[in-house]
Amino acid sequence: MENKLLILIDSNAIAYQAYFANKGAFSYKGMRTEVVFGFLHQILKIFKKYRSNNFVFAWDSRKSNRKILFEGYKEKRKENLNEEERRDLNEGFVQFDLLRKVVLPTMGFNNIFMQTGFEADDIIGSVSHRTREDQVVIVSSDHDMYQLLGSGIVIYDPKKGEERGVDWFRKEFALSEPLEYAKVLSLAGCSSDNVPGVPGVGVKTAIKYLKGELKKDSKAYKNIQKYGEDAAFYDRLVRLPFEGTGKFEVKENRLCEKFFWDNFSYYGFQSFMKQENWADWVDFIYEVPF
Repeated sequence: MENKLLILIDSNAIAYQAYFANKGAFSYKGMRTEVVFGFLHQILKIFKKYRSNNFVFAWDSRKSNRKILFEGYKEKRKENLNEEERRDLNEGFVQFDLLRKVVLPTMGFNNIFMQTGFEADDIIGSVSHRTREDQVVIVSSDHDMYQLLGSGIVIYDPKKGEERGVDWFRKEFALSEPLEYAKVLSLAGCSSDNVPGVPGVGVKTAIKYLKGELKKDSKAYKNIQKYGEDAAFYDRLVRLPFEGTGKFEVKENRLCEKFFWDNFSYYGFQSFMKQENWADWVDFIYEVPF
């Protein structure tokens, strides 16, 4: 594969955004398609920003090795849904599978990865650590990803339309190395994943502790000392990639106009087939390495 910018997609996150933004808005011949449409629309936007079609799609497994270690992992996400919302989300998940198993492969994308028991974050961590590409963009709104920032590795948040790199991280958190962010989360916890952390310790306090600036007679310092073993356990949950994550070989895609057109036609995505939008997709297909 010729060397060019590599784009690592937190696919579940993009699919969730498409689901909540377009819920029930798109269907064709009795088939709901809002997730598929929204996902592809976002992919085109990312291409137009970075001018690379060198995409890797990382997906969460429904089984979770982290949940085996810690039963409460991500549990609050389910508690906040009523029965009707659960049923509707399950219908959305059908489209997640459709994207991963059918749509993306038949469009010619060859790098669609999922590993049983692991998350998209772990796959992205594994690929970003091992890639030979000079530049990597991680597309995700997940703050856990900050620990993966490095030379040539940036994070693009599609919700906010913002790109963040090492310089931003050092200014924002006053830490020299992004890898330290995993330790911050192990102390402060991660509310989105329901990882509790040390009682009374937030991100700012955790950073002070790691930098040796937290007063030893403070309650937070004493709690960190008291819950030290718990913090080490939480570190296993938040660190990327999770232990046991595999290695993934990134291959060249086989994109083709016919593959794209046939998919758009089958799912009724007429707006993608209009002249001006189709021209953007053709650019996507034939983009050459810089």
